[in-house]
Amino acid sequence: MHYAFITCLDSTTNIESIIKRDSVLKPLEKEGRIIGESLLITTKKLLEAERDERIFFGFDEIWFSASPKFVPKPQGFWLNGPTEFHQQIPDELIRWIQKGNYALGLGDGTGLNYVGKVRSIIGRCLISAYNETGEKKAA
Repeated sequence: MHYAFITCLDSTTNIESIIKRDSVLKPLEKEGRIIGESLLITTKKLLEAERDERIFFGFDEIWFSASPKFVPKPQGFWLNGPTEFHQQIPDELIRWIQKGNYALGLGDGTGLNYVGKVRSIIGRCLISAYNETGEKKAA
């Protein structure tokens, strides 16, 4: 995925305010684009920054896209823990994922939540196999 859309860092959803006050993150502002309160940046630049200094270590949320549409994320929906999606993702979040053209979302905190577009038979088989393990259900 060519782009990363950071919507939460260390439990803070106003990424713009974190960037302005954190010397480690400040360079990311020049490399990316603020959309709403979140940061859109190329995945390459994000990984370079993460290699230089650890960025992700708290309750974080990030979305990936090959060609994102510039749509702010709706309020009140989070992938980072303790949120749990067992069977159904809220419709408003699905519409945002589709509108924004996101292929993968990751949220950490108390465990790792993820949302991904599964288009292949192999992907569907992997989800089915995971669901058969008795763990929490993948949607």
